[in-house]
Amino acid sequence: MLLVVGVITYGFVRSRVHLLPTGVVVVNVITWREIPYGLLHKVEAGPGRGLALYVKGLPEEDSEIHSIGFAGSLVDRRFRTAEKAAKQINKAKKRWRGATDSNAVVRRGIVRDPVVESFVVMALGFAIASLFVR
Repeated sequence: MLLVVGVITYGFVRSRVHLLPTGVVVVNVITWREIPYGLLHKVEAGPGRGLALYVKGLPEEDSEIHSIGFAGSLVDRRFRTAEKAAKQINKAKKRWRGATDSNAVVRRGIVRDPVVESFVVMALGFAIASLFVR
């Protein structure tokens, strides 16, 4: 049980946002998304709201992407980390001078982390072993 709690906590702590020369990468607990600046409509943040990135050209249910690393928390309310991140991303988007590519897409994938994967394997091994040990 403690390994499961450790994996979940580790996943939340590892959530982050990367600014690249061509776009933004949002890494959450399970998935990541790479959004080219040409498809990024706007980035907003507010107290208790967290960081929200709005993407052009996607269906409404997929057009809003949130970063768990900048979710509303007491620390965020005090230091306004999500608002600072939104300003940095918007500033990077304005500095970007690349041509808008008509074939640009939002890439997505599964986060691969050897620490999390080894913890999950150990937790499953211990769970199976506990069935046979009395």
